Amino acid sequence: MKQPIIIALMAAAAISSSAAIPAYQAPQQLDMPTGAFHPVLSPDGSKLLFSTMDHTGLQCLDMTDGSIAIIDSRAAAGFQPIFSLDGSKVIYRTASKIDGLMNRDVREYNLATATNRQLKPMSREQVSPESISRDTYAESAFDKINVTINGKTTMIDPVDDAHSYLWASLSPDGTKIAFYEAFKGAFVANVDGTDARSINPKGIYPCWIDDNTVASVSHFDDGYFITRSYVQINDLTTGETAVVTTDDVLVDELTTSISTGAIVYSTLDGEVYILNPTTR
Repeated sequence: MKQPIIIALMAAAAISSSAAIPAYQAPQQLDMPTGAFHPVLSPDGSKLLFSTMDHTGLQCLDMTDGSIAIIDSRAAAGFQPIFSLDGSKVIYRTASKIDGLMNRDVREYNLATATNRQLKPMSREQVSPESISRDTYAESAFDKINVTINGKTTMIDPVDDAHSYLWASLSPDGTKIAFYEAFKGAFVANVDGTDARSINPKGIYPCWIDDNTVASVSHFDDGYFITRSYVQINDLTTGETAVVTTDDVLVDELTTSISTGAIVYSTLDGEVYILNPTTR
């Protein structure tokens, strides 16, 4: 067990933002193995999934006591895993080559019993964890976005001349989606694809904080190297934005907890930090 779970950074003042956007405390580094990437927070913010840079293996950090559970060590296990809605299980995929062709399965890990079972056998079919475990979700499907509400799926294409979509997700109230378009950045739209609005032209990994607030990573490069990368928050009601990380950190990916309002982000160096709101 690794304790204490959080190593406080030497930053005394909280990071401030505009009145409409939540203010956040100074970032705190999580006490985790070096080389942690692809963080995913549980719905209640009490657990954090992470993997290696190339998505090999999947582990889970308990944010309350610092313990780490090894969920799986196989290839691709860390690629876009999800928690069940009650946070008790992790649904994920693994990958394996069969007769030279890539195959994937879907698995479920029970956090309480530390048991693992296969939900769908290895096959060439592309099956998402969401489609196995949920009846309401949004899912990127290359040049379209699939929005499933109560088991009924609608395919939408919200941005004119879009090349491809990634990281689509539903707002907590189920009325909007946030997503990334490969050449145009982060957007929000209604669940039927109407009223698509750019919220961050350089934004990747958009994540909901609440029904009207989205966090994303603003990413800049010179064609070879990332030169600047930070967490930006957008208030959809007022149009206000705030930057909540500093320029001395190059942010890689982020994840949020709608329950607590916390933001967790990894860096290009494989370190992981948490931003807690000053009030909620």
